[in-house]
Amino acid sequence: MSGSAAPDDRQLVVRGARPAEHSALLAVWERSVRATHSFLTEADIAFYGPLTAEILAGDTLELWVLTNDADVPIGFLGLAGDAIEALFLEPVHRRQGGGRRLVAHAQ
Repeated sequence: MSGSAAPDDRQLVVRGARPAEHSALLAVWERSVRATHSFLTEADIAFYGPLTAEILAGDTLELWVLTNDADVPIGFLGLAGDAIEALFLEPVHRRQGGGRRLVAHAQ
């Protein structure tokens, strides 16, 4: 597609999350929430941040990370059994197929 800002799909990789990435995933979560959850207040984000950090560091969710060609996380999906419990993308990567890619991986 000429003039498209979407990244080359071949450069995006879905892989399991690494323990050392939990703080990076928390940062993705916060940027995504700020961009998409306008109903949350600053107090809500401050409240949910530590809970989200705990979930990301625990084993409640099976975490899958979407990375760019430099292996930098740009989104993630959390599974609990067969249920998608979390799906967050960097705001600049929204509407480019990354969420669909993560969901397809989960199916």
